[in-house]
Amino acid sequence: MKLKLHHINFCSTNVAALDEFYRDVLDLEPEPGMANGRVMTQGYSGDVAFVTDGTTQLHLAEKDLGVTFRTGQAINPVERGHIAFRTDDIEAVKKRLKEHVGSRKHLEAIFPQLEIADHLRVQ
Repeated sequence: MKLKLHHINFCSTNVAALDEFYRDVLDLEPEPGMANGRVMTQGYSGDVAFVTDGTTQLHLAEKDLGVTFRTGQAINPVERGHIAFRTDDIEAVKKRLKEHVGSRKHLEAIFPQLEIADHLRVQ
């Protein structure tokens, strides 16, 4: 099982200011190609900026409390932000989490912001 940090998503009501901070103050580089692949007609058309340190991406997204209703998904990735990993074996990751941390109920009691979706896809 390979597991790699892919990106961290921060939500804001002012994406331009957040983008400016990460580029100007922390010297992160823009990821212009990421914006080109966005499908804006499938539930989320908010403002987004993509920056990177060369290894990990930061996705800076406009907060949108209604995206779950428009997409039919149980989890809103642009309500509070999220951390995204890539894996070649999602079932092994879920098994390992259950073995080492406990049940979903246990996880949510310790980390109320942590949501494990059963619909995650392997990328």
